[in-house]
Amino acid sequence: MKTAIRETVFVRKSFYSFFLPSMFSCLGIAAGGLADCVFVGNAIGPVGMTAISIGQPIYMLFNTISYSLSIGGSIHYANALSEGKAEEGNRIFADVLRTDLFLNIGLCILGLLFLPQVLAFLGAGTPGTEVWANCEALVRAQLLLVPVMFCQGPFYYFVNCDNDPKLAAVAFVTSNTLDIVFNYVFVVLMDLGVAGSVYSTGLGAGVMIVISLFHFFKKRGCLRFCWPGYRVRCVLESFRTGFSTSVQYVYQLITILVCNHLLMVISGELGVAVFGIVFNVALVAASVYDAISMALQPMVSTFHGECNKATSGVR
Repeated sequence: MKTAIRETVFVRKSFYSFFLPSMFSCLGIAAGGLADCVFVGNAIGPVGMTAISIGQPIYMLFNTISYSLSIGGSIHYANALSEGKAEEGNRIFADVLRTDLFLNIGLCILGLLFLPQVLAFLGAGTPGTEVWANCEALVRAQLLLVPVMFCQGPFYYFVNCDNDPKLAAVAFVTSNTLDIVFNYVFVVLMDLGVAGSVYSTGLGAGVMIVISLFHFFKKRGCLRFCWPGYRVRCVLESFRTGFSTSVQYVYQLITILVCNHLLMVISGELGVAVFGIVFNVALVAASVYDAISMALQPMVSTFHGECNKATSGVR
């Protein structure tokens, strides 16, 4: 009986130690999206909001890639650590980080080379119009900064699983805070247009990565940089494991893409702008569920690897 009580208390404390930092991180992401709506909407108007909504599928595409690799890789990393295989865990981190970085760079180059076709596919309207010009500026800035913005995933999830959820949360919250502050600076004060909202996100992402590097210097965990031989099978397994969680971004991409095309035909740029606002507000509620899944990932992986299961009355 006492053993069962101790296990229950341990699980509860472990969950909250991961859940609270994850909650702040997810709320920070949602707040960053709302900041885009507020500052761009006030400084540029419906055209700017339309451009943000048109550019959302770009984020969803790279979210799917980055978070599938990061979440799946961090789960396998936690399993490796629980089995005492720290070197194998670091090899997983290296494979995931390299794949995420180089795949993002390759897709960005293709996107920039075929930018007019990408804009037409996203539903940016007619070339030469004000909406098209704003969408072009936004998407170009997104593609240029994607390698920085979407390298956050591997650092956040692996540091979180390496028993340092507080540092991971501090890095993420700092990133989102800077995103909001410099969103105002770039969009309102410096009048950089819709691209300014992307620059602020890129700046915040760069700072987040720098803060995450302190985990490696502290040497409290097992996570280290290394450059082993590349293993395609490891990457595919990580992606497959994480895709079950990040598949939500595929659904969001399809929904946003279809709605943007329909609303642009039915009600024009104003309808697309309103839809973008509603979508970003909905992300605030969804952040709670994202935080729960983020908190459970390292716990479930560790307990599974250690076969930490109740033995009394369970077979």
